[in-house]
Amino acid sequence: MDINTKKYYEDDFERVMRSGLTGKIFSVSNRMIEKSFKSNECFPKILELGATGHYHTPFVKCLFDEYHITDLNPINPSKNPINDDRILTRQLDASNLRDEQSDSYDRLIATCLVLHLGNLEQVLREWRRVTKTGGFISIYVHCEPGLILRFLRTVVQVRKRRNNSVSNFYAFVYSEHASHYLHVKHVIRRVFVNDHIKHEFFPFKFLTWNFNFWKIYTIKIEKSLDPLI
Repeated sequence: MDINTKKYYEDDFERVMRSGLTGKIFSVSNRMIEKSFKSNECFPKILELGATGHYHTPFVKCLFDEYHITDLNPINPSKNPINDDRILTRQLDASNLRDEQSDSYDRLIATCLVLHLGNLEQVLREWRRVTKTGGFISIYVHCEPGLILRFLRTVVQVRKRRNNSVSNFYAFVYSEHASHYLHVKHVIRRVFVNDHIKHEFFPFKFLTWNFNFWKIYTIKIEKSLDPLI
């Protein structure tokens, strides 16, 4: 199957994932990411990785001086729904932060991203490196390939998958997701072993990952470590 990833994200992503019932469901994940933070808290410099568009920004209630929206193929800043000079859109590879200084961000946000990345342990160590001591990393993780998540794709997205730029939506999803929930879970435990990790499933907090759509990790960095060599 010929998969044109760039074309899908340009032509179909917003319609399939960010509109209708699916869009409402995923807006819950944006709210969950932010509920750990108060509106009077200040994080002067925020980095959002793999943002695709400006989907998460409207949900951010904390104070900031700079909000860096980054992606490999960032959407044109003119499409920013928020008229705010503090919000900067730029190109950045979430798996390669070598040009970013250590301890340079007060908060790092990754929404629908980690499952797409290889070399995850090295990547997360780099995310930790660029986040200040006392800062926070927020990570959204699909419960892939959980039962209820597959059910959601089948029932909710059937109509939207028609006329997509990819002929087989499931093949596209699983080719895009280089990792899975259990792998991410254990890598996070290793990388952030000295930090404070808070996590929450949705929609069923006390059930296993197979019966949830996603998990939100909120990680407070407790101390600086040397970058991975």
